[in-house]
Amino acid sequence: MTKYVQWRRRKRCALLVRGWPSFHKPKSEDGIEYVEDNTYGMKRVEVKCKKCGAHLGHVFDDGPRENGGKRYCINSVCLDLEKQKDG
Repeated sequence: MTKYVQWRRRKRCALLVRGWPSFHKPKSEDGIEYVEDNTYGMKRVEVKCKKCGAHLGHVFDDGPRENGGKRYCINSVCLDLEKQKDG
């Protein structure tokens, strides 16, 4: 592997971290479940699909207090974005 490819790979990862979408609550609790995740020496809560068990992201307790204090970091590939309706 060349140094150029390694650098591009590191840069892409850094860009993903900066652009990670986060939310203060799920649209619905119906399709998700929460599982304690202690991997990599961290204590956190994993968000999984209730239907198939797919990893959706993690939820942390360091979100804005005025919005309940939760911060849902959800993988963008899991999101189904809807265009905002006017009005």
